[in-house]
Amino acid sequence: MLKTNILSTPPQIQAIKDIQLPEVETYTTQGSIPVYEIKKPNSGIVMLEVLFYAGRPQEEKQLTSACCAPMMREGAGKYSSEQLSEEIDFRGASITITASMDLITARLVCLKKHLKEMIDILGEILSDPHFDQAELKHFINRRIERLQVEMAKNDIVSYRELTSGIYGEENPYGYNSSEEKYLSIEVLDLKNFYCHTIRQNNCMFFVSGDINSSDRDILEYLGDKIPKGGIRLNKINLVDHRRKPKRSVIKGHTMQTSIKIGRKAIIRKHPDFHKLNFLNTLFGGFFGSRLVTNVREGLGMTYGIYSMIDSQLHDAGLVISTEVANPNVFPCLTEIYKEMDRLKTEKVAPEELSLVANYMMGSYLNLFDGPFNSMKAIKSLVLSDIPLSDLRAVIMASVSVNADDVIEMAQKYFNSEDYWEVIVGTPQI
Repeated sequence: MLKTNILSTPPQIQAIKDIQLPEVETYTTQGSIPVYEIKKPNSGIVMLEVLFYAGRPQEEKQLTSACCAPMMREGAGKYSSEQLSEEIDFRGASITITASMDLITARLVCLKKHLKEMIDILGEILSDPHFDQAELKHFINRRIERLQVEMAKNDIVSYRELTSGIYGEENPYGYNSSEEKYLSIEVLDLKNFYCHTIRQNNCMFFVSGDINSSDRDILEYLGDKIPKGGIRLNKINLVDHRRKPKRSVIKGHTMQTSIKIGRKAIIRKHPDFHKLNFLNTLFGGFFGSRLVTNVREGLGMTYGIYSMIDSQLHDAGLVISTEVANPNVFPCLTEIYKEMDRLKTEKVAPEELSLVANYMMGSYLNLFDGPFNSMKAIKSLVLSDIPLSDLRAVIMASVSVNADDVIEMAQKYFNSEDYWEVIVGTPQI
């Protein structure tokens, strides 16, 4: 009979002391478009992202950004929608145009050998989208059908209700999509929004992979294709329409009840951000967090529970989310606030602080694994107006939080009276 050696103790955790950061080259095109490059020679693949400040804060009509972005891909220049798909698929490439809360992003991923041809296609999309009426009608019908499916999900309904409470319906980050809003979008709305935002002076290039200085002529070509003019639209002022937080109970499907708790938070440039980010990770930001340890593993109330800082460029929310069986709704709420109160008064042990710091360093290590991942971190700094030279300092500040910092942040951001509560389902008292 074979004998096996079984370790009675787990292997020792080794702290990550440093992270190799990527080399980033920066320059501007002749059209004054900022370019950020991370090279990976001989990899054979290139990713180019063209970012425009063209999100909700720049809208005159709600949902214009969310409709404009994908419609740019539905036919442009000499290509119909079908021809675009055929040309892109033939080269094994991808071009996506997506809208986030603050940005429209055109992302090209292709083999290095097809870069010039794909840049030409991307240039057509960015310079001459058709905004065809028939395509718009099909697109809106698809979005309405998807919305109807989403509105049957407790988790989606609770998030929509929470964000409208935290930010207010008048705030670009707080309004929700609806069938009526989709049906109100017209081709002229998309053209006006495009002309206002998709411009040389309102964009940036982020390129990574198998790129070198000889490829800069191709980027110059693309920059020239983007319509000239415009002003940088990232500097805006949002009116704060905060109201007194309240609890909302909405009837949903009967299987489980969705719970969302949230409040206004802070943007990345705020001096508290790194400490609050550490507190959030400890509280509910990873699988070893307080919420998971207590509510999931200790009490068995839920399969999953988490907290996050829901960051936009100009505003942010701190959100706690879970789904529980109907009888567990109010006991779960009690436990969440109990964990908040503990962090306001009890010092976190050094072992737990070290665990969270190591987890966060591991996350950074994964983030800088390869040029494509690394560019995500670079974009985050650039969009937050944080100098790239501060990258190492930002990382170290994120993991150098002590027990007193945790108490300070918890006392500042974990007061129950500041939190909106949304319950969607059939909770039992």
